Amino acid sequence: MNEQFGKNSHAQKNSRRFYFNRIVPFLLSPSEQLTMLCGEKNSWFTPLVIQSILGAINSLMSLIYGNHRGWLTGLSLFMVLSVSVLSIFIVGFSLAITTFFLHYAANTIADKITPRLCLIIAAWANLPFVVRQIVRMVFMIFMQKPILAPGLSGLVSTSDSISLFAKEVLKQVDIFLVWHLVILYIGTTQFHISTKKRWVIAIVALIGSLLVRCLVNAFLLKINYGVFYYIPLP
Repeated sequence: MNEQFGKNSHAQKNSRRFYFNRIVPFLLSPSEQLTMLCGEKNSWFTPLVIQSILGAINSLMSLIYGNHRGWLTGLSLFMVLSVSVLSIFIVGFSLAITTFFLHYAANTIADKITPRLCLIIAAWANLPFVVRQIVRMVFMIFMQKPILAPGLSGLVSTSDSISLFAKEVLKQVDIFLVWHLVILYIGTTQFHISTKKRWVIAIVALIGSLLVRCLVNAFLLKINYGVFYYIPLP
């Protein structure tokens, strides 16, 4: 009977989907928490859900405050839904791209690194972007306006295609991007390889995913600047 109870408890543990109680401990001690989270097959879902929800809220707040200032002529239900859905899509797409580059780099340098392990590491490494979203929302609440030049994007003023892409890249350059890189590096301890190789994998995953995400976002801005301007890239 005790053996059956143990099996049931183990099955319940493996079927668990949300790990909200691990978020704060992870931000305080990512190395210790990642070791435990990498053993839970569904743990990647929690940071994805949080980032998607906050990303949609962040985009809607930017849209509302932007419209309040007269930067948008008409705030329709379709526009609100479009911004919400697209912001959630971009969060999911960003996670997929980061996972791809992390898995590619890891399997180029190391051997037999599973996509699921890379997915878990990439998902939790995105938590600094959740903190970034919260900081931006607090700013909008107090200042009553969206952030027009996040990161270092204020250094680029022209609007041609190359400058638009460069501006999207510079938007991401802040302390949260560095934090993201550090957690990616910490996550590579699961690969059991040398320190130099771990840094190479983390940097390749960061740069590769960043360039692809910024390229897609620049394209979206190019086809409809008025709406996509208010969707912050995670």
